[in-house]
Amino acid sequence: MSFESVSAKNKCVICGHDSWCSYTHDESYLICRREQHQNAKVKFDTNGNEYYVYKLNEGAKNEQ
Repeated sequence: MSFESVSAKNKCVICGHDSWCSYTHDESYLICRREQHQNAKVKFDTNGNEYYVYKLNEGAKNEQ
């Protein structure tokens, strides 16, 4: 699964920011690095920083 960064035109739907978060190319998954909600899967990057994976599209494969 490859991700692209959010932008001013395509902001994070969870936190509303235009940086640091990212979507899959088909926008079925989102990584938000700021806000955790109940439906998020908590993960850690190589530096040990927590981030949150959201499944946005119900038809998406469960590849978290």
